Order: sequence, then structure tokens, then C-alpha cells
Amino acid sequence: MSSQLTDAERQRVAALTLALYERRVTVDAFVEELGDVADPQVAELIDLLQHDPERGGMHGVRDDEYEAYRERLMELLARLSDY
Repeated sequence: MSSQLTDAERQRVAALTLALYERRVTVDAFVEELGDVADPQVAELIDLLQHDPERGGMHGVRDDEYEAYRERLMELLARLSDY
């Protein structure tokens, strides 16, 4: 797909992002459905979803790092669901 989303693609992204936010679709289903969309925000959201950091412990991230991750994730979910 091109880097400019068509109206139909924007509607599809918004619907699937909202469904993901409401937990009506899995991350895997979301990635499978939108993995071919050439949009930097969609690509970033997919990357964040696929690399959800472990929180705390020996190999996990600090709480402030995890909160920054969650804030960016929620920002993208909100922005994309309003497409």
C-alpha cells in the first residue's frame, strides 16, 4: 500500500485500533490485518505491541520506562482510533 492512506484504509485502521483497545481482537490478529499498511503510526504501534517490555525484575524495565512505553502506546491507540 502507499504511504498515503485511502479513506477505506483509514476507516479500517480506526475500526481495528478501537477493537484492539477494547480487547475485541488480539495483537496477532491486529498485526495480521494491518501489517501491510504503509503508515508510520501504524508501524510504530505494531512495533510497540510486538515488543511489550517486561516490567521490573532482573531483566525488566524500570517503572518510569514502562510508563513512558504505555503512554506512547495509549497515545497511538487514541490517535489511530480517531482516523
